[in-house]
This record gives sequence, structure tokens and C-alpha cells, in this order.
Amino acid sequence: ILLKTVPVYIFLALRYSIAVILLLMLFGKQILQDVRTVPLRKYILPAVCLGLNFLTGNTAIRMTAATNVAFLKSLSGIFVSLLLLVFYKKKYTFKLLILHLTLALGLYLLTAKGGLSVFGAGEILALCSALLSAGALVFGADAVKSVSPVTLTAAQALSSALICTIL
Repeated sequence: ILLKTVPVYIFLALRYSIAVILLLMLFGKQILQDVRTVPLRKYILPAVCLGLNFLTGNTAIRMTAATNVAFLKSLSGIFVSLLLLVFYKKKYTFKLLILHLTLALGLYLLTAKGGLSVFGAGEILALCSALLSAGALVFGADAVKSVSPVTLTAAQALSSALICTIL
């Protein structure tokens, strides 16, 4: 009964809040030093991407079939290459295109039990979640040049907790 009456976002907010507390207990000095010395703009984007990724992914699961969400979220590997192309001008080769098409076909065969017969709001949210997951990876790789991975993890957990708390 509790799971049906309490929104999933409260549990997510609690989960990520506990993660932030544990990270601060274990690595507080390092995190605080990074926060004091590195501008927020250097690591906020991957943190927000990850928080919104969890939000859109969990909402998508509530709106459509889990197999559809699994397939669409798995496309984040393709979105990584596209984001690298758009933001960092990294070449997109024919080999990569073949790899991505094979990946998409394989993922579809693994997850689609009857196909994507409809494409509604849940599927759109799942695609947004995949794109945000890719954004967290791409922009996170850039962020760890400025802050420690622990600080980035704490920022991502805090962002996720705050986004889930607001909703």
C-alpha cells in the first residue's frame, strides 16, 4: 500500500540524499575544497543531466511498457556520439554508423516484445532520458578535468535529490 500511495520520487530523493551524506562523510574535505575553488559552471551541466535523466526515466516507466523504455534508454550510446559531434566536433565515421545501426537493431531484438506499436509521451520521455544520460557522460568527462570524480558524483547525487524533491 505504501508504494502505491507515496510517489516514487520521494524514495529517489531519499536515496540520493543518503548518497550525498555518505559522500560528505567519506570525502567531505576534498568535495568542499573543489566546491570552494572550482566554479559551479564547470560541473553543473552533467549533474543536472543526470538528475533529469533519473526523473524522465522513472516517469517514462510509469507511462509506457518497460521494454519500450529499456530499448529507448539503451540508445544513449548512440546519443553520446551525436553529442560529441555537435559539441566537440568529433568525427562521425561510416564505421560508427554501422556500429550504431547494429547496436540499435540488437537492442530492439532484445527488448521489444511486439515492437513499438505506439509512440507516445512515455517513449518521448525515455528518449529524453537516453539523451540526458549521454549528456551526463559527455559533459561529465569534461567536468572531471576541473573537479575530482568524487565531487562530480556528489554534485550529481545532490542534483538528483533536489530535482526529485521538487517534484
